[in-house]
Amino acid sequence: MMNGYALLVENCSDFVGICDIDFNLIYVNRAGKLLLGLENHAKLPNVFNFFSPSDAAFIAETFIPKVLRQGSGEIEIRFRHFETGAAIWMGYSVLVLRDADGKATGYATISRNIDSRKKAEMALAQERTLLAERVKERTRELSLANAELARANRLKNEF
Repeated sequence: MMNGYALLVENCSDFVGICDIDFNLIYVNRAGKLLLGLENHAKLPNVFNFFSPSDAAFIAETFIPKVLRQGSGEIEIRFRHFETGAAIWMGYSVLVLRDADGKATGYATISRNIDSRKKAEMALAQERTLLAERVKERTRELSLANAELARANRLKNEF
């Protein structure tokens, strides 16, 4: 029978995972497996397989060393779905696991699916860009119309 903490983690709707110091996954909860298409994978992949190659490089070379120095860290980054390859935006929170002597032994994450929010933010940014372009074009058109009107008034006053 599972204890209360294990039940909480297993039934949490966020991605919960633990890996060793070499980034080999030890545990991913049910929600994490479903989210990333891992429910049919007998062997869990290495942590860096969760990201695109360019994101994995950033995680390995920049983010994880910072987490190791500070003890924890958060970033918004894309995970990938293992069946479809689709990118899923996640709020990736990582903390260092240490033994009794303070030596790092692994990492844990509780990561939240923020894909809908990120897609809405990107769509909003795209709409803002389009609106700014329209305003710029309309301003240019008004400037031209004002110049034409001023020219017409000058011609009218000359007669």
